[in-house]
Amino acid sequence: MNVWQSFKDWRQEKYEQKIDKMRVEGKCPDCRGKGFTIMSGDYLHASPLDCAGCNGSGVFSDWEK
Repeated sequence: MNVWQSFKDWRQEKYEQKIDKMRVEGKCPDCRGKGFTIMSGDYLHASPLDCAGCNGSGVFSDWEK
């Protein structure tokens, strides 16, 4: 197994752990249950947008669909 494959496996495992944690909490993994995301690196001028994963609800079941 090479280094890149090990890294990809590690990232996939961390992602699956995050999904499992958010499922238990009932929160959308993309926005962590807030219902919005910030789409800019400049936080002073950024505007929040509805989360594309859950359509702004922040609920895991909406994200899962």
